[in-house]
Amino acid sequence: IDVGARGWYTTDADWTMTEHTAAAFVNYTGPYQTQLQFNLPRDVVVYQGERYEYLRPNVYVGIKPSGRSALSIFGRFGDGVDYANSRKAHGVIQVSPAIEYRPATRVSLQLSYTLDQLSVDGGRLYQANLAQLKAVYHLNVRTFVRAILQYTDIVRDAGLYLYPVAPRTRRFFSQYLFSFKFNPQTVIFAGYSDNAAAMRGNDLQQQNRTFFVKLGYAWAF
Repeated sequence: IDVGARGWYTTDADWTMTEHTAAAFVNYTGPYQTQLQFNLPRDVVVYQGERYEYLRPNVYVGIKPSGRSALSIFGRFGDGVDYANSRKAHGVIQVSPAIEYRPATRVSLQLSYTLDQLSVDGGRLYQANLAQLKAVYHLNVRTFVRAILQYTDIVRDAGLYLYPVAPRTRRFFSQYLFSFKFNPQTVIFAGYSDNAAAMRGNDLQQQNRTFFVKLGYAWAF
């Protein structure tokens, strides 16, 4: 069990404070690689000349019951800042459960979900839902292939925004990647990604597709 406190202070180029945080924390590590973390930060943020102060409690729980599986969940609550409309936000809720499973030695499957809500005076500003599936297959120590499928659904109260917004936005993103490491310093990536989106209740329509190749090389001086 670890108990302590930490903090940080950020300024701009003129040494004017933009944000600072002071946080108390309790961390527990136990059997099956269990991790329980609780943080209680107090934030002070200066944005567009306005000063915002709020508490931002958050908790993380993770466990690895076997060598093939892992479970975790992160939650954050309290207040915050509505940066899009420059005002204080209430009822901030962020919840992110995740699960990882290895059906075979070279295969890894990860499924995660994130709920993000932000409320202001007058009601809920938006609710965002993000679901993601990632699959990785290692052909050998040098080569792996990866697939990512991601779906986002955001519902907004357009009447609470200070500028026009779509009441609902849905997006579907997919990416497929091949990686080969020639040696510890040289690796090549090749892949394909696809984006689809739907605005104002329409069906998902393809927005763009991308083919890419990347070569990385590191050297020492």
